[in-house]
Amino acid sequence: MADGTYSPVPNPTFFDGSTVAAGYQLFTYLAGTTTKTATYTDNALSVANANPIVLDANGQATIFVDGGSGAVGLKYVLATAADTDPPASPVWTRDNILAVSPNAADTDIQGVAGETLAAGQPVYVSDGQGSRTTGRWYLTYNIGYASSVAGSIGFALEALTVGQTGGIRVGGRVTGLAGLTAGKTYYTGGATPGDLAVGDTQYYTGGPFAPAAGGPFRKLGIADSTTSLVIDRSGILSSSMLNLVDNANAGQISLANQTLGDARKHFQSPMTFDGALGVDGALAGSERSVVSGVPWLFEFPTGVGNSAGAESTLASFSFPAAVFDIKGRSARIVAYGAFANTASADKRLKLKIGGTTVADTGATTSQNFVWKLECLFSYNAATDEIASSVITATTAATFGAGVQAQAVTALSLDATAGIQILITGDGTNASDTIFYQGYVEYIGGGNPT
Repeated sequence: MADGTYSPVPNPTFFDGSTVAAGYQLFTYLAGTTTKTATYTDNALSVANANPIVLDANGQATIFVDGGSGAVGLKYVLATAADTDPPASPVWTRDNILAVSPNAADTDIQGVAGETLAAGQPVYVSDGQGSRTTGRWYLTYNIGYASSVAGSIGFALEALTVGQTGGIRVGGRVTGLAGLTAGKTYYTGGATPGDLAVGDTQYYTGGPFAPAAGGPFRKLGIADSTTSLVIDRSGILSSSMLNLVDNANAGQISLANQTLGDARKHFQSPMTFDGALGVDGALAGSERSVVSGVPWLFEFPTGVGNSAGAESTLASFSFPAAVFDIKGRSARIVAYGAFANTASADKRLKLKIGGTTVADTGATTSQNFVWKLECLFSYNAATDEIASSVITATTAATFGAGVQAQAVTALSLDATAGIQILITGDGTNASDTIFYQGYVEYIGGGNPT
């Protein structure tokens, strides 16, 4: 089906048959309705035309319409000067007129609402799943067919009721929104259908932390102001869009849902993953996806030194509750830094897990040495976590009481509670102990039995 629109005319002249419509009335309505909507006399959209517009002696009028995100589908009705408001005997009616956007990147189409839509809400076109009407537009939400696997996603340009036809923006820039933060990425998700979920860094499903309401699932775009968003059209199913939904049988493959026999697996229903492996958008670092055993990564902020004369936090990360409540789940901590070229005698580096020190250089006079910290942290059994760590340096540095190779440390932590990873530095002078970079790598795994 073709999606044609009426061609714009810079100086339109209206006719009644072959007669110039001098003094006639031009009514402008929202598409498919008898609700009046404004047109304007200037391209700044600052001065509205009367509605109806009374055409001049040449049957002409200056008409500007909103081609931005405030664009709506229009209906024009031409009536004689003597007709009523609304017109009882219109000369003609032209419906579903779309404005031509001043930005060529904006792409608008006409769509039929499957439910009540508000202007600016993210919507998807249905393939019939979830008892929806095929081909109609519905609000995005935290279910696969309404977000991550929906074939086409856009934004409603106007308020629409069920069955009403109106404008849908599927590409370009949406304005007229509210409460956005410039530079933030927004996704399908949130507490109710049609909400936008914001990522404080980036949302990638696949990390070990699930945000509230189970989302977000798919990138909608990036805000370029507090009221506008640039639509993302990067595709449908990628590792950064897949929703990992809760499944009591996560990691298991049901033969009942496969057809075997030709050395290939044919999945006849969507694959699901452990709901504990989501993402926490409140983290200060960056997250990466984890599917089928690919590690998840949190990167610490970089370039931090201790405060003068005090043990200071150089890097920290907190695992939420119940991440390490399955035997065998593990994490790796790797960090790099240096002891400054100063005469301070109390430079010191520590790694703490759940408040317990598992690696400690002790007070050291080491100068101008680059150090590396490595630790493997694993859940072994109920209230029994273990950590194996080592600190090495570019040369044979003497680390006071804390030796280079640390023995395995048994911890007594609550596996159902949150666990904090903390790297601290100390020294007489500011930045005696310096943190360069590092990360926490969640390995996952484990035997649920």
